[in-house]
Amino acid sequence: MSLFQNLDEFIRCFDTEKKEEVIIHDKSKKTNGCYKIHENKLIAVFAKNNKMYFQYGESIIEINDDCNVLHKELTKEQREFRFYKKGELLFSNKYIVDLSLYGIQPFDYIEEEDFDWGLLMSNLINDKERREVFTEVNSANG
Repeated sequence: MSLFQNLDEFIRCFDTEKKEEVIIHDKSKKTNGCYKIHENKLIAVFAKNNKMYFQYGESIIEINDDCNVLHKELTKEQREFRFYKKGELLFSNKYIVDLSLYGIQPFDYIEEEDFDWGLLMSNLINDKERREVFTEVNSANG
């Protein structure tokens, strides 16, 4: 079983085999990525076999140096997330960030400002060192 950790609720996970959200109260559970459900689509970053991936819905893209994310603050609460590979725009959306989550750090690899899921994914994808740490930690769990 492969699990992704929900970015808002620690007990909520996404089971990739069942393709559904599950509640797991065991704090020792092992996950190999993190996710958010946005507009009824799974958006996730995860590691498998020492590689990092971005998933939107059913589309899965391997993350490497050809990938980058543009994360833009449109208003105090609205953000834009754009995912590019080799300069080609593959995914884009606008979303509202939950400012009440500011300062909550449910994962070891999250910095304080990463309460914004788009910013977290942008930081993980754009920063090679953070990508390597995320991949190493989460590949061991998957």
